[in-house]
Amino acid sequence: MRFDLMYHRHLLSQVVDCYRNVFAEFPWDEWKKCEVCGTKWGISSLEVLSGANYMHCGQEVKDYHSIQRVLEQIQDEVRAETSSWIAMTEYGQVVGFAWAFPITLDALVAKLGRPDLPATISAGWDHQNRIAYLSEIGVLKEFQRRGIATRLAQRRLEEQRDQDLRVGIVRVKRTPPSVTYTWYSKRGFQLVSEYGDLEDRVILARGLQGLSFERD
Repeated sequence: MRFDLMYHRHLLSQVVDCYRNVFAEFPWDEWKKCEVCGTKWGISSLEVLSGANYMHCGQEVKDYHSIQRVLEQIQDEVRAETSSWIAMTEYGQVVGFAWAFPITLDALVAKLGRPDLPATISAGWDHQNRIAYLSEIGVLKEFQRRGIATRLAQRRLEEQRDQDLRVGIVRVKRTPPSVTYTWYSKRGFQLVSEYGDLEDRVILARGLQGLSFERD
């Protein structure tokens, strides 16, 4: 269903928990981190960290995605113009989420820190100043491979078209090929910018016309 902070605030804590649990799993492994050296661990490293009393570099490791940080992100990005969707079981458990929002090229440059974007976007799509930024999508591990992410993305896409958005942008990790990198690339999203950082983050884009997440 469409997720609206005004009407569904009672579900916010579930959405936050779902977000944190999704990214704690492989391939993201964003569960705990060392604020001294930057090492991160996924939930699969529970026994390793437990054996070390959750200490590294002489300090206690921290949540990679704290509850407060995720709350702030959701409150910042899930606005009236945001296409935000969640998947729930018949018993009311939130098991998936997806949201995207319109953003100007100037604001996108500031958000992503990539000053080359206006030139690369203009080269592929003339006069497109409002872009659909595909911020987040995820499904709990135990509910994956059921087409949930596909349906979330399709609902989000249909709403973006209703907003007359014609280009979609997503930031993903390329090495090793993340689930999202492979998923978007398979659907025709192309490389438009590279960070060149240790996580090999890249930005992909494609026109929304003719796109369908429900077809491979």
